[in-house]
Amino acid sequence: MNKALDLLDVHTEKLHDNIHVRDYLEALLNSKDRQNVFDKALKLLITIYMNRIKDKDRDLMRSNTKPLPHNHLPRGNGHFVSRYAWLDQLPPFQGSRSLVQQCEFYRTLTRATSPQGYRSSSPQGFIKSVSPHALRPSSPQTIRYSPTRDPSEPCPCCCCNEDLLKLQSLLCWKQTSQETARLVLELLDLDVKGHLSLEVLCQSRLDISIASDLIVNNHADLTMDYANSLLGNNTDNWVALMQILQTKISFEENRFDILASKHSVYMDAFKGVLSVVAELLEPVNLLGILPSSASNEMFLPYIERCFVKHKADQLQKQVFQKVMS
Repeated sequence: MNKALDLLDVHTEKLHDNIHVRDYLEALLNSKDRQNVFDKALKLLITIYMNRIKDKDRDLMRSNTKPLPHNHLPRGNGHFVSRYAWLDQLPPFQGSRSLVQQCEFYRTLTRATSPQGYRSSSPQGFIKSVSPHALRPSSPQTIRYSPTRDPSEPCPCCCCNEDLLKLQSLLCWKQTSQETARLVLELLDLDVKGHLSLEVLCQSRLDISIASDLIVNNHADLTMDYANSLLGNNTDNWVALMQILQTKISFEENRFDILASKHSVYMDAFKGVLSVVAELLEPVNLLGILPSSASNEMFLPYIERCFVKHKADQLQKQVFQKVMS
C-alpha cells in the first residue's frame, strides 16, 4: 500500500485534490481482501473527504464541469454501506428528491467561456417553455435560480455532495470504531456542510445521549427514524431518549412563544418513543419513569399495552417450560 501511494504522489501539498489517491483508497476499503491495511487507508481517506468537504471553492468549481452520474457510493463488500434514509432530511440535503435533482450550480451559474455567456441544457439560445414541445428565446445575461434556492446556501444535489455521501456511508457501517468517530469530530468545523449529520453519526459511537439530544433539538420530526436506526433494542438508550423528549416538552410548555405545530412534533416523537419503551419494560419499571404530572388518559393505552406484553411473555415462558419438562 505504501509503495502504491508513493507512486500516486501521496505527499502532494493538496492531497484532497489527488483523485488517484482517493480512488485507490476507496478500492481498498470497498473489498474485504486487504483488511490488514483498512485502518490506515480509512484514516487517510476520511482526512481527504473532510478536506474536500471543507473546500468552499469546490462547489464553484463544479460549475465548470459536466453533471456526474448519480451513482456516487462504491458498491462492494467492504466499509461502504447504505446510508440511513433520514440523513436525506438533514442539511445540506432537502429530502431524497433533492439528491437526484439537476445540480443547481451547473444549471444556474453563467459561464464566461460560452459564446452566449451562459450555459443551458437546451439548444443554443433557448430554454424550455412550459410546453414540453416548445422552445422560447432565453436571455444570455440572466442567472436563473430556482424559486426555492438561496444562492448563499450549498447545492443539495448528490454531485456537489459526493464526498459527504461517502463519508456518511462509512460512518453508517456497524463496525465503525470510536477512533474513527473521534477523528471525524477532530476535523469537523461548525461551518462545514453536513456538520449536524456527521456529528450525530460520530456521537452515536461515542455518547449516544449526545446524539439523541442533537436530533431532538434540531430535527425532532426525525426522532423515530433515528432511533430505529441506531438504538436497536437497548432499553437504556430508549428510556434516555424518552427522558430527553420529556425534558424538552416541559421546557417548551413554559414558553409563551412556542408554536402549536412545534409542540405537536415533540409530542408525536415522545409518543412514538414511549410506544417502544412500553414494549421493552416491565409494567412496574414503566410506571416508575412516567411523569407524575402527566394526564392518566394519555398514558393509559401505553400502560395497558405494557401489561398485555408482559402477560404474553409470562405465558410464553410457562408454555415453553411445560413443553421442555
